[in-house]
Amino acid sequence: MMQAELDMILPQDGIIDIMKPWMDKAQSKGLKWPKLDELISEPEDYFKDRKVSGKDVPKFWRIYLRTGIESALLRIMEHCFSDILRESILMLRYQPRHVVRI
Repeated sequence: MMQAELDMILPQDGIIDIMKPWMDKAQSKGLKWPKLDELISEPEDYFKDRKVSGKDVPKFWRIYLRTGIESALLRIMEHCFSDILRESILMLRYQPRHVVRI
């Protein structure tokens, strides 16, 4: 079902790297692989506000494991939520379009 909905061929293990189309495009043009922040930014980038980056996640995970402080988990969730939203926008905006004839 997911394969049909996303118009993607699923690998045997069922794991999809949704950054792969961007990596393939960059490679075909001789460019470095893009980071998500380079493809679609966040308001924090524009306003130079602090945000949780992917590099921060292991630190917050270790804090949570050591202390049990739930706010560390919330920071991880904040980062993951942002990534999921931005990756969804990329998938929806740039997925192959099917032509509908009227």
